[in-house]
Amino acid sequence: MGVVIDLATGERHVSTPREEKLARLKRKRVAFFRRVAAESGTGPTILTSDDVVFDIYQNVFRSFADGCKRVGKTMPNRWTMNFIVLKFLEVNEVVGGEIIDSLLDCEVRWYVESGLRTMYDCELRP
Repeated sequence: MGVVIDLATGERHVSTPREEKLARLKRKRVAFFRRVAAESGTGPTILTSDDVVFDIYQNVFRSFADGCKRVGKTMPNRWTMNFIVLKFLEVNEVVGGEIIDSLLDCEVRWYVESGLRTMYDCELRP
């Protein structure tokens, strides 16, 4: 187990198994999206921090999961969701994070009402 330091207070505590699992997931997901971005020449670039990359990843997955759960619809598969996350990372890179939440709300609403947009009909596998 590692030690976690609270940057706000400076307090230290031993990381929990859940914190360690989340840290591994974060490293893995961020590395995946950075690799795909480097190969395809898209965002995220070094201008976007790892924390922002992981936050967008979590927000996109959570928003689609919540929207689908509300109406009883199946979520897109995880490979399609990876592609959707990449598109949101590109938007963040080009336009900035200010519109991400409202755009995400629109996309989730579109998905639950009309299905997957053709622009997202792609799979991004590791």
